[in-house]
Amino acid sequence: MGYAFTFHVVAWFMKGSIQIGAYVHYPTISTDMLARVKARKAGHTNRGDVAGSVVLSRGKMWYYRLLMYHYSLALYRPSF
Repeated sequence: MGYAFTFHVVAWFMKGSIQIGAYVHYPTISTDMLARVKARKAGHTNRGDVAGSVVLSRGKMWYYRLLMYHYSLALYRPSF
């Protein structure tokens, strides 16, 4: 269902007694989203007020990079 951040919780509670599988059709964060914020271009995932502000854009990039880092760690959990 796309809840990648729950993989660690399931793995911890089940202590390796089950395998975790994942199918990722639409990732939570994508390189397109990062590129849009970096270019400060407004769109459906980047509001105009954020795109128009250097401070908000940098904050959003920091947030996206942090989210992407933890998302990638979560995606190391599945066995298949």
